Amino acid sequence: MDVTGDYTQNLSARQRDVMNLIVRGLSNNEIASILNLAEGLTAKECLQSAEVCLALAHKTKELDTRAALLGFAYEFRTVAERLQRKER
Repeated sequence: MDVTGDYTQNLSARQRDVMNLIVRGLSNNEIASILNLAEGLTAKECLQSAEVCLALAHKTKELDTRAALLGFAYEFRTVAERLQRKER
């Protein structure tokens, strides 16, 4: 299944890649490993990605996809907090 529609039009190509992996049922760790999410991202970018995941989770009706998006938002927030501590 490809993630498309009005709610994804403002996503970057990387964020769409993440969403497509989520709907395919990959775990957060598998997605992070595939996309090397922790490398090169700033805390601000991680927080923005978390917000995108939360917005998409709010809009989707499929419970598995919603749960995956919420889990991924949590992971992004966790990475953002870790990066913010390093920046201080």
